[in-house]
This record gives sequence, structure tokens and C-alpha cells, in this order.
Amino acid sequence: RRVREGSSKDVGGVSLKKLRNKKLTSTEFMQVWFHYDDDKNGYLEYVEFSQFMKDLFLKDRTDITPKEVERYTTEMINLMDTYDEDGDGKFEMNELAKVLKLEDNFLDNIISQKCITNKHVKSILSHYNSNVDDTIEGPELYAFVGDIGRHLASS
Repeated sequence: RRVREGSSKDVGGVSLKKLRNKKLTSTEFMQVWFHYDDDKNGYLEYVEFSQFMKDLFLKDRTDITPKEVERYTTEMINLMDTYDEDGDGKFEMNELAKVLKLEDNFLDNIISQKCITNKHVKSILSHYNSNVDDTIEGPELYAFVGDIGRHLASS
């Protein structure tokens, strides 16, 4: 399996530019999630969330002083309190999804068709197979199944 190597301009395999300015696909969101959920418990605790935010806002900057990092960390605590809906001190996937911009559910348009064709299947595989290894696994599979669940929940 080919794994995309991250660069200093990447956060969890997704470019900083895209993460900061554009909507993420569900696969990109899952790549970011799996990258920062270090203990794989399904939550981002404060330390994990704080690392995500530091990478997101500070990673490619060289002009940040220690005092600015401290101020930034305090602001992140306040931000986490804002988005941590149940107040448990941990981010769940749906809470992080509200912080990031995500594309509309890719499957909604396809599933609404009366007949799903081979072309639709190829389109689905192409969309979710982000590392182009002809296999949907890991974050790609989670994104695919998550989109199916969101579609069913909205139906």
C-alpha cells in the first residue's frame, strides 16, 4: 500500500492551504481525524485538539514567538469550549466537523438516481480512493460508510 508522505505544508495528509481555505471531502476529513486521534479512542482530547490547531495555524509560520504560542493556546481552550457541545473536554467527530468546512455529501446525488450505473460506481471509487491504490480502506472506508450513514439519516 502506498502511503502519501506528509510535507511541512500538510496536516494529516491534507494540504494546509486546502484545510484553511476550502471545503474538505469526507475522506480528507477522516485522514485529518485519524492523524490527530493518537490513541485511536474516537475522540480528540485537549492535547490532540491543541496539536491539530497548532499545526493548522502555526505549522508553516516562522515568525511566532513563545508568548504568541501561549496566547494562542489560551484562545484554543476557549474555542474548544465553544465547539465541545456536551462539555466533556473531548472533541467527537461531529464537533470537529463543525470547526472545519466540509463538502456536501458526495453520495446524495448518486443515491438519489433511480438506477446506479457502472459509471456511478467508478465515480464513487474514484472519489473515496484518495491515495489511488485501487483499494478503499482506513480513512477512505470510514468516510464512505460515514457518508452512507449521513445520507440515510437525512432521508
